[in-house]
Amino acid sequence: MLVMDQTGNPASRRVVLGLSDLRSFEVVKGLNEGDTVVIGAQNQPTATGGTPSLQGVMRGAGSGGGR
Repeated sequence: MLVMDQTGNPASRRVVLGLSDLRSFEVVKGLNEGDTVVIGAQNQPTATGGTPSLQGVMRGAGSGGGR
């Protein structure tokens, strides 16, 4: 999983997954409250055809895990 580091760059992080409905996954270990998780591919094109450094991010909410 890619998580934004303290310098604003994506960094690889190992996580432990829990329950899943094959669409959403519970992260039970490896994330902290307030972590910013990169979603999508780093090289995923945008609607305008550009290639952003980060296509999407999701803020973590919860102590030690989230969905």
